[in-house]
Amino acid sequence: MQRRKSRASLLKKKKRSTAEDGAGGSAIKDAQQLQVRIEQSWVKLEMPMIKKLQFLQKYSDSKYSTLLPRAVVLFEKAALAVPLREVLLKRLAQLRKSNRIGLCLLEKELDMDGCLTDIDCMLSLPESFFFEKKVEMGGLTDEELLIVEETFEQRVAGEELAYAADLKSWLSAVLDKLDDYCLQIMQEMQDEIDEKVLWRGLVYVVKKQMKVPKAEEDKQSEEEVAKVG
Repeated sequence: MQRRKSRASLLKKKKRSTAEDGAGGSAIKDAQQLQVRIEQSWVKLEMPMIKKLQFLQKYSDSKYSTLLPRAVVLFEKAALAVPLREVLLKRLAQLRKSNRIGLCLLEKELDMDGCLTDIDCMLSLPESFFFEKKVEMGGLTDEELLIVEETFEQRVAGEELAYAADLKSWLSAVLDKLDDYCLQIMQEMQDEIDEKVLWRGLVYVVKKQMKVPKAEEDKQSEEEVAKVG
């Protein structure tokens, strides 16, 4: 009888030990996944080593360790939105300065069907975008070549074409949505985990765009062309 009790006791201990090992293994796996995710976010945000070490030090403290999963999610959101916003700002400035921009490169940089759509910041592109992209890639029909020929002098002079004006408006509208998205993330990080959104190690600042009146924008474009001339 005693042997049976001892055997039953050993079996219970073995089951308990197996369950604990399983829970421990799961916890380690979860921690490893969080580490991979935060490191991916750091790469996108170009985070310097000192900031990474400060992050690790903070969330290794029992006071903050329970907030780590949420911190990773919020950093992932920031790592998606901030680099996209920087690309948009850069390309909009380029377009305003020269009235020219590589559309295939822009499409690739913004990952329009991926990132912008995922964060609900994508807007319908103007029809002129697709025509100009076709011009850039080649393979135009005879009729389309005639249309391009009509704008040849404008292209040579660096004047603003219809697609450039449409694209400026599109970039500005997308940026407006992205600004709101970034501000929301910044507020969430401040409220939930007492963190700032960082870009290249510095606190990220979002300044809402000033709406440039069309007449003023045309004047700026003319001045840029005059400088080039």
